[in-house]
Amino acid sequence: MAGREVSHDPAPARAPGRPLRTGPFWACFNVSSLRYTTYHAPREKMDSPPADVSAWLAEIGRKGGRKSRRHLSREDALDMVRVREARRAFRDFHAQCFWYMPADMKISLVDVPEVARGLRQHGGRRGFLLAARLCP
Repeated sequence: MAGREVSHDPAPARAPGRPLRTGPFWACFNVSSLRYTTYHAPREKMDSPPADVSAWLAEIGRKGGRKSRRHLSREDALDMVRVREARRAFRDFHAQCFWYMPADMKISLVDVPEVARGLRQHGGRRGFLLAARLCP
């Protein structure tokens, strides 16, 4: 047969766009029979949850709502935001502004003015604007 090439490769044929499944793992499977196999029953549609589940969810919702309510004054909330922004600025500007401080230093409310001073001196325009927000 001169005009026709015959491949003697024992590799299985595959469908276009599908990966070739070969190797010892796939040797024990008949891939064509696995393709259309259903492994679990069709799911039943639930219209509404049972009453006991609804009561339980309502109870834990009430309990979570009572526990999660904190009464913060406006000043305390602003201080929390200032500390969070100072920590982020310390981390972002450490090499540029705070090289003389340990990198793992825990920033608290008393450290915010020092962070603002470092940002004003060595942080450039971005640091200067951030320092203005930290210590107005």
